[in-house]
Amino acid sequence: MSRILIITNRLVVGGPSIHLQHIVNYFNSKHELLLVYGQAEKGESSMEDIFSKMGVEMKKINSMRRSVNPINDYKFAKELGQIIKGFNPDIVHTHTSKPGFIGRIIASQQNIKRVIHTYHGLVFKGYFSSILSSILVKIDRNLANKTHHIIALSETQKQEIIDKYKIGNNAKVMVIPLAISSDFSDFTSENALEFREMWKIQNDTLLIAQVGRLTDIKGNSLMIDVFKDNKKKHDQKIVLFMVGDGELKQNLIEQAQSLHLKVAIEEPVEGADVVFTSWCHRLKELYSAMDLLVLTSKSEGTPLSIIEAQVSGTAVLAPNIGGIKDMVIDGKTALLYSNVAEFESILSELIVEKQKIFEMGDNAANFAASQYSLKRMLNSYENLYNL
Repeated sequence: MSRILIITNRLVVGGPSIHLQHIVNYFNSKHELLLVYGQAEKGESSMEDIFSKMGVEMKKINSMRRSVNPINDYKFAKELGQIIKGFNPDIVHTHTSKPGFIGRIIASQQNIKRVIHTYHGLVFKGYFSSILSSILVKIDRNLANKTHHIIALSETQKQEIIDKYKIGNNAKVMVIPLAISSDFSDFTSENALEFREMWKIQNDTLLIAQVGRLTDIKGNSLMIDVFKDNKKKHDQKIVLFMVGDGELKQNLIEQAQSLHLKVAIEEPVEGADVVFTSWCHRLKELYSAMDLLVLTSKSEGTPLSIIEAQVSGTAVLAPNIGGIKDMVIDGKTALLYSNVAEFESILSELIVEKQKIFEMGDNAANFAASQYSLKRMLNSYENLYNL
């Protein structure tokens, strides 16, 4: 049994927290865990209660925020140093960017036996200015020398880390793909009908959705603009669900309203064009009812929503960035695009040829059944922790 300190940014609804939920749930009885996390931002839905019910020891550091703030970051580093000294872990495992930066620096200063870092996404492009991004890359290169194991979530992400950013090497960077715990029988026509009835969506309406934070990096504004164009161009019944919260939510609502789209906000509205649900905890019903998951992100790692969609038998339309191409079979379970014009063209074609969407959904369910094994992911971490 090892003493393992896990550090993440925030325990909020999203891929990193759901990933950690599986790890904590499985390893809490096998090792002595301490989970350190930061303060949720405005508009984010917390998963703290879910983690606390697992019985894992938890420590919240309020100064650990997603935004860059030297004062808060110094406070976070100081408090984290005290926690590491008091807990005296055998392993420090950091997740996401800021915990990865600060956590690995403090761990190396205190001569922790083994340091592991998992990249959930890469913040070197699309998040900060080119100057700051360049500085972060240089810091990460140096931190790789202080890290015993670096985990990427896809082969593409691994090669980008090594080849493009010159961080680590093939011996140090390993791939452990994401996985989710789900019974494939959960996604049923009964669940789909229940969701559509709740939101007053007719069965013959094509339900398109985005799932994730409503923030600039996700490109949600583009989705609304393109949806409006297709609504005007085609005679088919289509509805757009924006599932999530974030700092741009009100702006996006106003954008949709300014385009004369009928908007529903967290409550069903008959004949709505765009529905803002906030975070949806009834994922079985949501994905059962969804026909097409669409991503318009400017930067991505390995989005959990793509795994959830394929497991449920939902087709995917997404940009060919990050590790996305490793998560789908382009042309069979998903369609990937390279630019805005291509995105607009593909979405328009899919709305007219809905049968293509349904065929990709069937392919996705078969693909996901063999691809996203939770047991395989946890075994990989078990081998890593027991080295």
